[in-house]
Amino acid sequence: MLLSLDSHIPLKQISKVYFLGVFLEKPKQKYYCFVKIGSAGSGDLYSEIMNWTESPMKGVKLVEASQAFGKWDFVIFFESDTNENALHFVGDIVRPIKGVFATRTIPVAPLRKWA
Repeated sequence: MLLSLDSHIPLKQISKVYFLGVFLEKPKQKYYCFVKIGSAGSGDLYSEIMNWTESPMKGVKLVEASQAFGKWDFVIFFESDTNENALHFVGDIVRPIKGVFATRTIPVAPLRKWA
């Protein structure tokens, strides 16, 4: 149990950061998951992406999914509260989809946001 600065008002810790008794949301790590499709095509992955909810599993929030051109066929931008949940999302949800040939997941730290 955490105590406030007055040491008499107990504060409950709930995966948030406390600063002088004020709740601060713990920032979530952002990731890009690049997906390569095999010769079977992208139909299954596209269908799965269209059926995913914003939160396909606990601790993971999808931000955007896009088609890409070049070495990778799709890019999935998502946030995760832990690296373990990010690994489970890619390993347990993305990779088993029929036609997925390879993935590469890169954690990112945004520098600036426009608009």
